[in-house]
Amino acid sequence: MDKVQDATKKGMELLELLKRQKQYYIELRRLSKEQRALIDAQEPESLIRVLGQRQKIVDAIGKIHNQTAPYRNEWQTLRELLPTSLRESIQVLLADLQNMLDEILQNDREDSEKLSAAKQQMHTQIGNTHKVKSVVNNYNRTQINGGNFGGTFNFTG
Repeated sequence: MDKVQDATKKGMELLELLKRQKQYYIELRRLSKEQRALIDAQEPESLIRVLGQRQKIVDAIGKIHNQTAPYRNEWQTLRELLPTSLRESIQVLLADLQNMLDEILQNDREDSEKLSAAKQQMHTQIGNTHKVKSVVNNYNRTQINGGNFGGTFNFTG
């Protein structure tokens, strides 16, 4: 097999791997939108389920990333030997993948900020609850310890 045929074969293999990766990115983007809706709806149980699904997809993308390593390592040489249409198809797909990844990462950063704000709000509410409990407990202690506010009422017939 000559270099061009070998490069074309490798280019087609790479293209197929990248197409599979794109399908995973599409699913990851869909789950990212579902994640956002669950964060907004404050549904932590469903959010955990979606995060589990996302992790499986990320693991699958990692496997594809490992499979594409040999192609990335020889990309400079391979690119020069590929037919123009195949090279352009791969480059367009790589650009699409990068754009999708950038969008997913941006959404994740925004979701992380929302979750951090919600966590801070929850801590504040818990702190306020503890303060209220403390006031109530102090009030109850004064009542139990004979605290008298305004005299004694003595009812006799």
